[in-house]
Amino acid sequence: MLPATTRVPEAIDALITLLADVTGIQVTDGAYIGELADEALCVGLTEGPDRPGYSVAVTRQEGLGRPRLREEITVRCFLSLITGTNDTKALRDRAGDLLGKIAEALADDAHRPGVWDRALLGANLEWIPVLGPTGATLGVLFEVDGTSLL
Repeated sequence: MLPATTRVPEAIDALITLLADVTGIQVTDGAYIGELADEALCVGLTEGPDRPGYSVAVTRQEGLGRPRLREEITVRCFLSLITGTNDTKALRDRAGDLLGKIAEALADDAHRPGVWDRALLGANLEWIPVLGPTGATLGVLFEVDGTSLL
């Protein structure tokens, strides 16, 4: 078996499965064409060249024995919640609940051999509430950070 050069494919697949299992809402792999559910999560949201869906930084682990690489993956995600009312507070509370479930699941599954050695909900969250003629929408941009030895 060849040594791993990246864990991005395994990490994205595992993250999509974990998010779908934990939240019970629609989870898409990147951008989605078509109708989305009122509650949906996009994994790997790309916002132009400055904010790619996934970013990776690799550093060498020096020490005894064979040199190894440490890969740090950041996956940008977007949670979208919609209601036909003007109840932004309910959407904010629901988003907080879902993000809490995600953070807890990542903490419980922090070490997944062959996928990541550590994963967690990132510290950067951007909340985007919008009130329009058809009701309230809340979007939350967040990151999942993972680290693996290759």
